[in-house]
Amino acid sequence: MVISVPKNANRRSAFTLIELVISAVLTSIMMTALLSVLWASLRQSNELKSADSDQASMTILAEQIRRDIQNARGFDVTSTGFLIHGFLGSDSQSGLPNLTPATVRYEVIPVNGRGVLYRREMPFNPITSGAVRVGVAMIDLQPLTDVVVDGDTVLPPETGGLSPMPSALRLSLISQNGRLLISEVIQHHAD
Repeated sequence: MVISVPKNANRRSAFTLIELVISAVLTSIMMTALLSVLWASLRQSNELKSADSDQASMTILAEQIRRDIQNARGFDVTSTGFLIHGFLGSDSQSGLPNLTPATVRYEVIPVNGRGVLYRREMPFNPITSGAVRVGVAMIDLQPLTDVVVDGDTVLPPETGGLSPMPSALRLSLISQNGRLLISEVIQHHAD
C-alpha cells in the first residue's frame, strides 16, 4: 500500500520574515502618526489653559487698576508708569481696601532682563505692595479729557499735590513681546 503525502505537508502555515518586518514597520509608522497627533493636542490644550489663566489674571489686574483710578483724586504720568493719589489705602492686616488716603505708584522695573509691573502703596503696605505682573514692557495712562491747571490754580489737598483726575483716561499695558494685554477706557467719577 502506498501512502501519498501532499507536497505542502511539511510546511506550517506561518508568517514569513518579510511579512513580520513589513508589519513592524507599518505599526511603527502608525504609532508615530498617532503619537504626533496626541502630542499636538496636548500642546494645544496646555496653550489654551495658559491663555485662560493669562486672561483671568489680566481681568483681575485690570479690575485692581480700574478701582485704584476710580478712587484716585490726583495723578501724574512718569516715564516708567504713573502715580495716583486718593482714597486708595488698604488694611495692613487683610489687604482689603479701606479707602483711606494713600498714594499708589504703578511702574515697570527691569529685573533680570524682564519687565516687572509693580504696585507700591504709600504709606507702605507689604500686603498690597509688590510685583503684580512679569513680562511687561510698558504701562501707559493717557487722559482723554483736559484738566486745566495753571500756575494760579490751588490744588485741593485730596489730590496729594498731583494734577486733578480727568473724567476719562485710557489705560494700556503692553507685554515684552509686543502683545496688548490691557487697553481700556476708564471713566473717573466726578467728586
